[in-house]
Amino acid sequence: MPDFDIDFCQDRRDEVIRYVQDKYGIDRVAKIITKDGPLLLLARSPEGYRNLCLLLTESHLQNRKDPVSDLDSLRRHQEDLICLTGGRESRLWQLVSKGTFTAAGTWLETLRQIFGSRLYVELCHGLQPDDGAVLHRLYRLAKAAALPVVATNDVRFATPDDYRRYDLLNCIRLGITVSDPHPQRPRNAEAYLKTEAQLCRLIPYPEAFHNTALIARQCSIDLVAEYITPPTANLPEGETALHCLRRLCSESLPPRYPPPQRPVAVAQMEKELEVIGSLELEEFFLVVHEVVSEAERRGIRCAGRGSAANSIISYLLGITAVDPIRHHLLFERFLHGGRKGTPDIDVDFDADRRDEIIDWMENRFGIEQTAMTGTVVTYRLRLALRDVAKALGYPIPLINEMTEKVPSGDAPDVREYRRQVSRVLGETDLLDLLLTMVKTLGECPRHMGLHAG
Repeated sequence: MPDFDIDFCQDRRDEVIRYVQDKYGIDRVAKIITKDGPLLLLARSPEGYRNLCLLLTESHLQNRKDPVSDLDSLRRHQEDLICLTGGRESRLWQLVSKGTFTAAGTWLETLRQIFGSRLYVELCHGLQPDDGAVLHRLYRLAKAAALPVVATNDVRFATPDDYRRYDLLNCIRLGITVSDPHPQRPRNAEAYLKTEAQLCRLIPYPEAFHNTALIARQCSIDLVAEYITPPTANLPEGETALHCLRRLCSESLPPRYPPPQRPVAVAQMEKELEVIGSLELEEFFLVVHEVVSEAERRGIRCAGRGSAANSIISYLLGITAVDPIRHHLLFERFLHGGRKGTPDIDVDFDADRRDEIIDWMENRFGIEQTAMTGTVVTYRLRLALRDVAKALGYPIPLINEMTEKVPSGDAPDVREYRRQVSRVLGETDLLDLLLTMVKTLGECPRHMGLHAG
């Protein structure tokens, strides 16, 4: 899957779309590494986003350590994708910088055959040697090929002050120290999110900025559908999903509610069924019921939790074990007629047998309708100290001894443990740098993980 933050894109979509050159918001979604170098692909519709995901999935399945797409994959999955030719690392930039304009023109024509009018020649200026000269050559090449240009800044961090942190994280990723040169380390601190006025002084082509707004308007899409279609439930022949749901609930209601309480329970059940039916969520509840029933059949302990416990339907289906009437729980906190989207039903399974029920779900519903939820593992104190100390060149034995002196969880400020750390590493200027850089990592993402459930 692409590496980006759905919540960020949903909460701040207007800003993300407006600043297409902001690599935090868009490039993490769209950068594709091909055998000929990187291309920047932007989805302008849900179908385009689907194709982007397919490209990334195919490349990672073929080579997880070095995922690379080829031109055939691009041809298969080009629909509704906008292609930018890439920055300094791209094939086009390299060909133009070497003066091989015939080969550059041939490469542009290859991309045009794939993307048609959705191809843009990317212009960027990172204040590195020859950037200005190559930029002007790219512009002339684009004009000769009758292709539009677009201004970008190849952004890697938000402000110039973030440069040291970005360089440090690159060293950690590459497994080198800050004293080691490497071509993937930044050459200067210019890869920050510049204003349009700053970029205009570097890229003197107004149409390149006009096209950024044009592309942004095309890319205004909802990444996540409001309603997720559940897998098909197992239904008895001739019975609708809503009828099946009502029957299962009606059968399980009498054992849970004695006659004095039954009228209230029936009324609540009917109220909830009406809401569920109006939102067409009956199959969603039946699928969750089927999963929980299979776990119980296998003797795998499980329990629903969260706001789903506010629903008598969840209780009657055995998804949750809390009586919402007895505990005066409000159904509308979980689901109501005005709700948009599919509700969350969280179910915990016995950790020792969780894989068993996951395997059953993949076999029952198909691999295309099941997925594991990814998590973003962020830095904690010990891990941040270990990674930064290693990048600063401290020997591993000292790092191991140091990390044992600090707590394993979160800490409000690493400098509170300066005394413990200095006893191992000594009081030096390098220690000050270590503590400063550890603090800057804060809640920075370190790697992706799998959700335990």
